[in-house]
This record gives sequence, C-alpha cells and structure tokens, in this order.
Amino acid sequence: MDYIDCCPTTGTLIVRARPGRSQAAGPVAGHQELVSTP
Repeated sequence: MDYIDCCPTTGTLIVRARPGRSQAAGPVAGHQELVSTP
C-alpha cells in the first residue's frame, strides 16, 4: 500500500511504500526514514 503522509512537525511529505517496515513501526519509522533520506 503506497500512501503519502504529511508530518505536521516538519511539514514534509512522507512516502511509505514498504509493507512491514513502515506499518510495523508506525509513523515513527516514516519520520526517521525521512530524516535519513531527504
């Protein structure tokens, strides 16, 4: 499932298209992934 989420703190779009990775960890993984890969 590919969906775009917006982070209210940074105001950046977070794209999570990895089932198990993002879904398992939740929005925390999405935020970390965004910081790791700009």
